[in-house]
Amino acid sequence: MFSMTFYSIIIPAIVILLFQFILWIIHRHRFLQTFKRAGIKGPKPNFLTGNIKLFDTQFVFNSLDDWFEKYGDVCGYFKGDRAVLVIKDIDLIQQVFIDRFVEFPNRFKFMINLKPFDSSVLALRDLRWRQIRRIISPAFNSLKTLNANDIILRSTQQLMSLLKEPSANQSLYLMKENEKNRILIDITRMSKHFTLDIICRYAFDIQNEDFFDQNCPLFLGAEEIFSKSSDNFLIRLCLIVPWIKNMIEFICNRITLGRMIDQLVHYFNIKLAKIEQSEKTSTLLQFILKQYKLKNLKREEAIGNLLVILLAGYETTANAIAFTLFNLARNTEIQNYLRKSLDESTWNFEQSESQMKNEFLDRVIYESMRLYPPVTDFVIREPSDHISEFYELSFLNKQIKLDSHVAIQLPVWTLHHDPNLWPNPYKFDPSRDGLTCSPISTLSTDKHQRSRFFAFGLGQRSCIGGNLALAELRSVISALVLQYKINIIPEKNYEFDKNDMLKTMLIGELMKPCENIWLEFIPIEQ
Repeated sequence: MFSMTFYSIIIPAIVILLFQFILWIIHRHRFLQTFKRAGIKGPKPNFLTGNIKLFDTQFVFNSLDDWFEKYGDVCGYFKGDRAVLVIKDIDLIQQVFIDRFVEFPNRFKFMINLKPFDSSVLALRDLRWRQIRRIISPAFNSLKTLNANDIILRSTQQLMSLLKEPSANQSLYLMKENEKNRILIDITRMSKHFTLDIICRYAFDIQNEDFFDQNCPLFLGAEEIFSKSSDNFLIRLCLIVPWIKNMIEFICNRITLGRMIDQLVHYFNIKLAKIEQSEKTSTLLQFILKQYKLKNLKREEAIGNLLVILLAGYETTANAIAFTLFNLARNTEIQNYLRKSLDESTWNFEQSESQMKNEFLDRVIYESMRLYPPVTDFVIREPSDHISEFYELSFLNKQIKLDSHVAIQLPVWTLHHDPNLWPNPYKFDPSRDGLTCSPISTLSTDKHQRSRFFAFGLGQRSCIGGNLALAELRSVISALVLQYKINIIPEKNYEFDKNDMLKTMLIGELMKPCENIWLEFIPIEQ
């Protein structure tokens, strides 16, 4: 009796599993034919992993450069269960990211939907994204509406004071050598302390913490988050075996996202519960709380969009600062010209936002971000969820028909180092033609005037915090250049690649130096 019952259960179960497995094989085979059906070339995918292994052996941008050389300006690859069309052709980029943005308004879906990040402007889609972006944009479009510039100024002043008299609390990244009249600075770490100080004061309204202290708990928590690659085992498992994604999301959302995120979520919940009607709107936190009270934002949207400022503005801006200082140290003639330009324009980093205009300073910043874009693998668009089956693109006088699940990627690194767009692309040259002077890149109908700079993204879904990042860069770079000569440390060996570029690595979508950058700062006699 037991034997008959056992077999009556186990045999149908095996048959069902076998049937599901066969269906998965058929579906997977059809999925991997996506680009072949559309007549698009690309690297041959592994049946199980797609092209993930190619990204293991090379950086993403190296892989893409090789593929463009082999397959042309348009090619397709598979990131696990994701199909990605990567396009280098400027006309096609204009078509997708600008002209037909209504059809392609969404970012790449998160591999794992973690709360509350899935309620932020990075993850929201279609109509709700438009609504949320419209609600929170005023806090970023004009920094003078809140007191962002005052906070940036205070952070810059605090940093400059620390350089004159560093304490034991900064010994890991500031080393003052009085006998040589110089300061050795780990600019990679220093920049992180600087950007975290601004984010926590402006976005989180945390005013009673020393964020320049190397043992600051929130700094250590941020480092814990950003030291982990988003291409970890769980992410890859979800890409390869997507049906376990829901289980992993369930576990992650009920355990922890790390102590810093847990602390901030708890802090925000307390703030949301104690909103005061008369509270002055002078920080991003207070602005978001006001929108929540007005019922423009749900609780998870308020918290998610506050946390995303940390994700989007902490290490990206810090790395942009570090790379800019490094480029100035390697190119002393440009550094001297910038200092002269700032002197002649009576530049003062303590000026108001409207006065903080120096074209050459902006060119230095943009050229550095062209050479070393902080984010290289995140400018990706997906079709609107209302497109259920197919979409078409016009390329080389023919129509390409693609399944609606295919995402479209703009290869930032490749375009920023394309000799056809940027002559002598590995040279640091702030005077070159084509550098934009706006964090919001657009493509003109005039081919000769089209933007070729995509460090902040492209179009309506470009970086919402671009103005804030630029204000931070302008403030700290100008202050340091005016008060210090910045040099490569003679006794230090820096690692460069075949193009004489500092060796870098990718942590998730973020590009950072393989080793922290140390530079020499010599005070200028005033």
